[in-house]
Amino acid sequence: MFIAQEKKKNNIAEYILYMWHVEDLLRAFKLDIQLIKDHVITPLQYSEEQTKKIIRWYDGLIEMIKEEGIEENGHLLFIKNTLSDLTDLHISIMRQDTETAYQQQYFYALPYIKELISKSGANPETADTLSEIESSFEGLYGLWMMRLKKKEITTQTEEAFKYISSFIANLTHKYHETENGRREFYTG
Repeated sequence: MFIAQEKKKNNIAEYILYMWHVEDLLRAFKLDIQLIKDHVITPLQYSEEQTKKIIRWYDGLIEMIKEEGIEENGHLLFIKNTLSDLTDLHISIMRQDTETAYQQQYFYALPYIKELISKSGANPETADTLSEIESSFEGLYGLWMMRLKKKEITTQTEEAFKYISSFIANLTHKYHETENGRREFYTG
């Protein structure tokens, strides 16, 4: 909970990836709050007040997962909405004549994003912008899981994700600029 709050405030991309990890964690523990308490919360030795807050947070997420019918897979609506917000921002930035550096970075990443879409079984030529952004995040999440599991990552994969990571980092930066009122991209 505390990590999620910090990531949401400072790095929306890491927040999305972290929340996907939390969803997977909850599913791994069969959406059982007692198992979460025993194996996730208690070992961290938070204060009693912090522990209560964390339990409520995890319990709330479990309830949302059940209510939204995503017990087996999928993402919570509020996380999807965040991805949608990033997509809207990306579209707005792409329309700005002054954002050529951002646009160039996107176009460098685009072939690798299309490759991710293709590997998912979708047609990269008919993919919409949301699919491109979501596929970028899914790829980054997959790469993160591979690293956690200490699986071998090819040089080509590392190279591809260098471009995708850079693009998403820039989009994240632009998101936080708009959230903090330092910049306006939305043109309506």
